[in-house]
Amino acid sequence: MIKEIEDGILTLLAPLLSEGTVRELKPYAGDLDAKDLKRITANWPAVWVLYAGKQTRREGQARYDDHVWLVLVGTYSLRQGVNSGAYELLDAIDSLIDGQIPLPGVSPLVALRVDCEDAADGVVLYGASYGCTVRRLVGVR
Repeated sequence: MIKEIEDGILTLLAPLLSEGTVRELKPYAGDLDAKDLKRITANWPAVWVLYAGKQTRREGQARYDDHVWLVLVGTYSLRQGVNSGAYELLDAIDSLIDGQIPLPGVSPLVALRVDCEDAADGVVLYGASYGCTVRRLVGVR
């Protein structure tokens, strides 16, 4: 189900790519290697989706998996200019996915927090966290 939720989030974010707001939109796969910064930033502004984990809680026969997703934003500036700025991208991401259902049977995505992951050497990297919950009945077939 993790891959399917990730695919749903990418689908919700697809207008960023189709409208030319970003040059790259994909699941995070270790793309941010500081040794190869020039190659990495050639496709910026970029957005990657990364599964950050889950916390499980139980209530009776119900199991709730509270999943967290990190949407990484890589760009050259904080404010809008020649390229899409980080602030603009964070707002666009939030308007596209906050409150949206990434997959049937999953709760709507909820914005949790935004953190600056790195800001050096002319590049900016933010991480916006979103949560969603999957409810399952345990012990019932």
